[in-house]
Amino acid sequence: MEPDETPLDLTVDGGDEVDPDLSALKGSGGALVCERIVARRLGTADSPDSRGEAHAGPRQPRTAPAEVLPFAVRFCAGRLRQLGFAPEVRQEGGRPFVTDNGNFTLDCEAAPLGDPAATKRAIDGIPEVVDTGLFLGTAERALVAEGGRVRDLRRKGS
Repeated sequence: MEPDETPLDLTVDGGDEVDPDLSALKGSGGALVCERIVARRLGTADSPDSRGEAHAGPRQPRTAPAEVLPFAVRFCAGRLRQLGFAPEVRQEGGRPFVTDNGNFTLDCEAAPLGDPAATKRAIDGIPEVVDTGLFLGTAERALVAEGGRVRDLRRKGS
């Protein structure tokens, strides 16, 4: 199905981390571009960090993905290193993981992000980066599983 074939009033998609402002870290499944296109309304996240706090943008060292064009992996990895990341090509079965769009994923180990929006802009500014796992200002609502219960977070004004 093409994204414009059926109008979607609601999509539900998982996230790796989400904060109270509904900014999320996603991409452990490797479908960043498709998720960006369809994930607009409701996000879900499992088990927030050990403090019982859901968050986006690593507060502890964490792996965040960047989807990149295969021919530019070394170039993108170098630029990501200049931004303070430690990128590694995601592997599957001893070979580079290939996204559903035919790209590679660089998993970027990072220290805590002081400004996720500025970080996203910097990564998006690298030629041949297709997308990142920083989903900022996308969801209107998130359901966060924590301690056997579900917390319902909603964007202010929604």
